[in-house]
Amino acid sequence: MNAWRQWLIIFGGHRRRGCLNDTSFFDSEAMAWGVAKIEGKLPPPRGNHAAAVVSDGLWVFGGDSANSGVLPPAVWLLALGTPTSGSEMRWVEVSTTGEPSPRCCD
Repeated sequence: MNAWRQWLIIFGGHRRRGCLNDTSFFDSEAMAWGVAKIEGKLPPPRGNHAAAVVSDGLWVFGGDSANSGVLPPAVWLLALGTPTSGSEMRWVEVSTTGEPSPRCCD
């Protein structure tokens, strides 16, 4: 879970021995869940990953999958917009350079 403005963002996680790649938003001012329209190819389902908000983006890296073990070292970015305003949000796999870090989770 990550904080961004008044929103709490929840991405992925484990459920009944499987992994998720859904994104949920909770508005801490209205005390209500928001539903967002998110464009782009979704990151693979994962749990035990790292996630951080930088500026107006949620960055996701690593984690594990119930089907394939530890995931490849890909970086994903969710460009954030306000969930209730209809502003566009989009997942993109970030193109990186240099030697990637080792696969990791937890």
